[in-house]
Amino acid sequence: MSAIARFRKRKNLPMVIDVPWPLENPEFVFKVSRFAQMEIQGAMWKAEAIMTERGWARPDPADKEYLEKYNGEQFALFLSCVVDNIQEHTKGWEHTPTDGEKIQFSPANLKILFECLGLGERQEIGLVWHQALNAEGKKKDDSPNTEKAS
Repeated sequence: MSAIARFRKRKNLPMVIDVPWPLENPEFVFKVSRFAQMEIQGAMWKAEAIMTERGWARPDPADKEYLEKYNGEQFALFLSCVVDNIQEHTKGWEHTPTDGEKIQFSPANLKILFECLGLGERQEIGLVWHQALNAEGKKKDDSPNTEKAS
């Protein structure tokens, strides 16, 4: 797909994505601005670098079993790495406390919250962001008034 076709597809998508977290019984809905494809690719490169540091060799496409394991690990690491971009592009949140007081959005509170995340929580935020991004794209693709980019 050309850059012009990607532009036409992207310009009709919402510029802010609602990212509910945690996955079960969401307490937060992060308002995340879309970010550049190169930022997403940068998170993938970080994931690949971590895998290299951990001793994962690039898979031979013929080794289907290893390829599946490699891709699964890479995606899990990508979900964790993309959270830095999500944090940078979060413009607000809705917080519905399950216990305690409501937490108001501020850049300082956002920073503190994201600093408190463990690996599994980072991966979960990455996953719900990925699901929300795909859902928005699917809604656009399924819309009867959608201009199809060639």
